[in-house]
Amino acid sequence: MNKKVHNRKKSIIQVYARAVFSDYSTWTIVAAAIGSLVGMIIAFIKDNDFAPLAVITLISSIVILLIKSILNIVTNVSDTNAYFYVQDDEEYKTKAIEKVKDSLPSNYKVIGNHNIGHIFYDEEVNNFIMNNDISLNVSKERYTLPKDLRSLLPFVLKQTLKGKKVFTDDKKVCLQTDIEVGVKFVSVRQATYYDGQVTSEQSSKRIRSRRDLRFKFNGIDLIYDFDINKVKSLSNNSLANRIGGSTLAITSDNYAVISIQGNINLLNAGKYVVTGSGSMDYKDLKGCKTLQQFLIKGIERELHEESSAGFAIKETKLIGYGRIIERGTKPEFFGITYLTCSKDELRQQFDNKNKERKIGLVDDIIFVPINSLKEFIEKNKTFISLQLLIYKELL
Repeated sequence: MNKKVHNRKKSIIQVYARAVFSDYSTWTIVAAAIGSLVGMIIAFIKDNDFAPLAVITLISSIVILLIKSILNIVTNVSDTNAYFYVQDDEEYKTKAIEKVKDSLPSNYKVIGNHNIGHIFYDEEVNNFIMNNDISLNVSKERYTLPKDLRSLLPFVLKQTLKGKKVFTDDKKVCLQTDIEVGVKFVSVRQATYYDGQVTSEQSSKRIRSRRDLRFKFNGIDLIYDFDINKVKSLSNNSLANRIGGSTLAITSDNYAVISIQGNINLLNAGKYVVTGSGSMDYKDLKGCKTLQQFLIKGIERELHEESSAGFAIKETKLIGYGRIIERGTKPEFFGITYLTCSKDELRQQFDNKNKERKIGLVDDIIFVPINSLKEFIEKNKTFISLQLLIYKELL
């Protein structure tokens, strides 16, 4: 079985298991069963009168756990059909975007369109992260889904898995600190890919109950504080805030490397995209003391996985940061990676070794002279990703 397909099926099982055990009462029963088992072992070792009682308690705990798990599974399966997205809800989506845009301070710029999304950024912040190291604090506390969103997990999973799209519920990194001029350190913590799917990726949508047609979920409430008419900060919202990273590779003969996204990707299928892009993995944190070290390590990994350019990396520099409105104001960082190889050498390497093409994650790469990149982006603006569009502004 293809490894990615195997991981996809494994992730489905993991996500459903997490949905079942997100009910804390289940863990209480598990703890009771473990306690009963320990008590039974001690009672038998000491050969005292409590041994039969311990056996009965253990069996009872296991039976209750099984019943509770079955009920949770039935509930979660039922929840996959309990809701529906409001279709053609462009007016609501536009309202959410405009709310965010209108609340931003004047120093922020917003670029994008309704086809690819919108991102807001501050040029002063970009200059700051290019020239100042930011210390990294890794929290031991993992991100957990808010209680009011847990019931949506099976439904969102079902919607995500429609068609032949590929995802794996890998360990990711979420940002807990807002990136501002002068920030000395940022806090991050572990989340999973699907935490972001259930929270951030739903922020421009509305979900209704099939039972009474009431709105079960209004995405704008996740990103906008109506009490103070401002976008919620990363430190105060309840989203996973998965950190994204993108890089544009430049060959030694001054060509920008553009990828064509495969059709089984959840995002930007069939579009021109940057050379490497994705959510930062938790394993990328290992050995990193600063935010910049962590981000460069992560986007270089993505670059190699998607374009096979890892053999020729000379240097990667961070050049920008922004938050994507339609994706829960998701934090996204941008870099430039200079390669030691020419476009012809990279083409040969890509054709020979790129495993992603075998399962359709990356269809191909093309080469655009760096001095013609802005013209290429403008000419193909309806066929590019938001992450590629911003390079027109950053370069």
